Amino acid sequence: MKRSSRRLQAVVAAASVFLALGVGSAGARVSTESRADGAFLALDARTATDVWAAGWQAQGSLIMPLVRHFDGTAWRQVTVPNIGEAQIKGVAAISANDVWFVGELWGGDVAFALHWNGSAITQVSVPQPGLMSNLNAVTASPSGDVWAVGDYTQWEMPHKVRSLVEHWTGSAWEVVQSPNLDQPWYNELTAVRAFGPNDVWASGWSDYEPLVMRWNGSQWAFDDSVGGQEYDMFNALAGSTSSNLFAIGSQHDYVAKHWNGSHWNGVATQGPFLFGASELPNGDIFAVGTDFLANRTQAIVIHGNTWLPMKTPSPGHESYGNILFAVDALSTDAAWAAGSGDSPMILRWMGTRWTSVYGGPWLSG
Repeated sequence: MKRSSRRLQAVVAAASVFLALGVGSAGARVSTESRADGAFLALDARTATDVWAAGWQAQGSLIMPLVRHFDGTAWRQVTVPNIGEAQIKGVAAISANDVWFVGELWGGDVAFALHWNGSAITQVSVPQPGLMSNLNAVTASPSGDVWAVGDYTQWEMPHKVRSLVEHWTGSAWEVVQSPNLDQPWYNELTAVRAFGPNDVWASGWSDYEPLVMRWNGSQWAFDDSVGGQEYDMFNALAGSTSSNLFAIGSQHDYVAKHWNGSHWNGVATQGPFLFGASELPNGDIFAVGTDFLANRTQAIVIHGNTWLPMKTPSPGHESYGNILFAVDALSTDAAWAAGSGDSPMILRWMGTRWTSVYGGPWLSG
């Protein structure tokens, strides 16, 4: 069994407990029966005229990387170098000439990084610390300090899966030691948020509880005060500052956990299974995911200690065909969400409702 399907098992188990979606996660290979099959797994809206979406698309029986760019007028294809079968899982746009992509090569379960320099995307070598490796997310601080997170499988028996953190030094990627829970076999980081060179947060999950850790400029350390239960997952981090941070994913008791600079608080009540989140200038949070039983995309807005659902298109007919993996908000009336509706899908928010603006890589533009 592929290492990447381990997350699928855990999420399916979570779904049976929550009656919420866990299947079809970014780390699981899905059916390629449809010619337009695929999904956008990552999104970064730097400005209204510079928006990136990335993921994978089916080419016959192959899973190939997918990148699209919005220039303010239309979504256009961006050529990806031939790296083989791969999924792009994270994107961070620092400037118009500096964009990072990370993910996993399918052939050997190997992490990779790509970089856009304003004219082309090229592959950049990343360290491979174990038997298998994977990068789920990448972020850049306001000063351009770049971090990526994921997981790797140890060379040593019994091949435990450990958290993986890599940092861009300005000339190369390097592995930065990160903590792991000793008892679980599995530790995976799925989100990262950088506020400065000495203030970076990462989150994810393990066999028995969710994970949150923080970089203070010299080392990564767990924040055990966040709490949580078995099958709780923190898939996304969103917030304006390191004293106003939300950890969002799938939880038994809350829709999110909120860090106020001194302690964590549970927010509202249990919500849907969420994969992506983004803060708005007014302090609200947009979060997106899926409804397992109804096979529908999900979007919510978190306001204070409450959350409300938002209507979203769900055009997919295949099982687990309607999922939103990422969202990025520029303002209260300008946001983007990306995922799958049987094929790669992008939604746009213009203040009143979510509408589908991109339905697949074989459409013109």
